[in-house]
Amino acid sequence: HKLLPFLPDVDIITLQNPFGFLARDSDVESMSDGWDAATAYGYNDVLDDEEMGWARYAHSMRVFVFNSGLFYIRATQASMDLLNKVIHRVETENGWDQALFNECIFFPSHPGYKDPSVTRRVLDFELFMNSKTLFKFLRYSGQKYIDHRPVMIHVNYHSNKFERMGAVVKRYVDGDLKALDDFPVRS
Repeated sequence: HKLLPFLPDVDIITLQNPFGFLARDSDVESMSDGWDAATAYGYNDVLDDEEMGWARYAHSMRVFVFNSGLFYIRATQASMDLLNKVIHRVETENGWDQALFNECIFFPSHPGYKDPSVTRRVLDFELFMNSKTLFKFLRYSGQKYIDHRPVMIHVNYHSNKFERMGAVVKRYVDGDLKALDDFPVRS
């Protein structure tokens, strides 16, 4: 088996060489569908069940999914196990590839299931940026919008990809600070 070290979707604009921004300390480094530090890197999500009295608070961890449209994968046994598991599930289940990819990465081993034991890292969400981060938050951040230069931008949250990708090129390649102005936040 050969592994592709970097797998980008076609709706991604590359503005800088991404290899200089990888940590290379994990089996999988992936962009996040999150739009801030909490959604990208995870947070403690607490369920309040009043009926339980003093034991009313149940804690869980929440992290927004890895986007299967942009990830770097190292050639390790765990990575091979992950890819084989994802391929098998895509071929045998009626599921979305990104959901299956994330389930294989994040769900722990349990009766009847052995996880592939991959180590994982979330890429910096402001450098490997999704279009929600760009169109809803960054472009309204004043000086940060002017100064910040992402590595890659994935136009994954919006359906008019071609037009938005063209505007991203105008903004970051041509330097037109108003190139994104005509686009609404919503898809």
